[in-house]
Amino acid sequence: MAATATPEGSAEAKRVLFVRHAQGHHNATCNWALHDPDLTPLGEKQAAACGAALAASGALSGIEAVVVSPLTRTVRTTLLLGLPPTIPHLVTPLHRER
Repeated sequence: MAATATPEGSAEAKRVLFVRHAQGHHNATCNWALHDPDLTPLGEKQAAACGAALAASGALSGIEAVVVSPLTRTVRTTLLLGLPPTIPHLVTPLHRER
C-alpha cells in the first residue's frame, strides 16, 4: 500500500524533531575509544540551552513521544532538555551509533 502525504497542520500530520546529544567527553578530548562517555559540563549547559530554545520557539508543543538511544550522553541530553515527564520515553538501541 502506498503512503500518502498529508498537509502540515492536518489531524494526521506528524512532526519529527531530531536532537543530537550535547558535547560528550569523547568530543572534548577526541578520544573515540571512550566507551559510553557522559556529557561534559559544557555539554550539560548546551542541552539545557537547547531545551530552553526549543521551548521558547514552540517546537516542543504537541510532542507525543521521545525516542532515545541507551547511551549515557543521549539519555542525559534528553533529561536536560526539560521535557515534561508525562511524555512517554522509549529507550532503544535501534537508535544508537554503529
